[in-house]
Amino acid sequence: VDFVTSSYTGLFSTWLVVVGLHVGLRYVSLSKVQLPELNLKRAKILMAKHVAGEGIWKVAEVNSAEIPHMVTSGDNLSPRITTGCTLEEVLLSSIRGDAALLAEEGEPTLGIKELLALYASEKYVLGWCASERRAYVALKEGVANEAVLRAVWQAAWLDHQCCQTAQGTEARGCLL
Repeated sequence: VDFVTSSYTGLFSTWLVVVGLHVGLRYVSLSKVQLPELNLKRAKILMAKHVAGEGIWKVAEVNSAEIPHMVTSGDNLSPRITTGCTLEEVLLSSIRGDAALLAEEGEPTLGIKELLALYASEKYVLGWCASERRAYVALKEGVANEAVLRAVWQAAWLDHQCCQTAQGTEARGCLL
């Protein structure tokens, strides 16, 4: 106890050992968990692999692919998706990219009316910003899990297309 309280080096060393032990044991325990349900992180993994042509994975395959990402929030996984946005946030994300597209191509992406008409039968509205490689999803009232899964699949498809189109160059603009 004197070693820990007598110097900052001792305190820091003890803290580092405890944190390392905590992270290691948490990783081991979470790697043994076999979850049969999808959460957003697992859905991202599953949909990204499906869009890349790897088919529908089994539960064990999704579990093993999730292990390296268990200690992270999942925001770094592709596709990057922000759910629960307002319609204003979806539209503003596309406007930021429209300025870049208009300067280069002279053609705007979908307007508000076209966007709402496109998603009239869906329980969500999705805006894709290629410069951020992020989907912004506004969920409509009464949304079911199936609609969220469709939004994640659409975001994965757009991310895959964006990567193929960019071919090593930085992607610019937004697609709705």
